[in-house]
Amino acid sequence: MKTPIEERAYLDGMEWKRKAHAACGTRLIESYSWWNNDQDLLNKVEALLRANGVELTIDPERNAAICGDLLRDERYFHSMAQLISTFISLVKSSNSIAQESGTLGAR
Repeated sequence: MKTPIEERAYLDGMEWKRKAHAACGTRLIESYSWWNNDQDLLNKVEALLRANGVELTIDPERNAAICGDLLRDERYFHSMAQLISTFISLVKSSNSIAQESGTLGAR
């Protein structure tokens, strides 16, 4: 269970994401961790993405190989998680929502 401070931070983060996508004219597709309460998270996310026009090519062998690589050497998993976390923190701390965030992916 989250503390009131953690809940406020979460809600503020969601509001920030919604504003960032609105400012950039992009679509925010929201998912929730509680969707996995019935162990069906991946199916729900897949359905949500397809409903929003995202074409998925699911290759179980490729996915298993990637997951296997990540799990074989924890450094890979930790490095990827750290990279993503750092990027999100830097973007949030600099308040670079609209144009700045959008141009990062184009570089």
